[in-house]
Amino acid sequence: MEQQKLPNVTIALILSIVSFLCCCVSAGIGGVILSGIALILVNKDTKTYQENPQEYSNFSTLKTTKIVAIIGLVLEYFL
Repeated sequence: MEQQKLPNVTIALILSIVSFLCCCVSAGIGGVILSGIALILVNKDTKTYQENPQEYSNFSTLKTTKIVAIIGLVLEYFL
């Protein structure tokens, strides 16, 4: 059986990167909102992966996305 990709990883990664850029460029609430949405999508895909781990292939990208989203939240808090 061919492995699938988790459905929300790409959009969550894009949201995480944009939130990181928003917190570096401007001091607004946009970064917090985008990071929050990204973390919700990451948690949803984590649950999907835990139900059937052998079916999905891009869990490492999901972990990277979660780290970038958390960094975006932390930087927004301190800046």
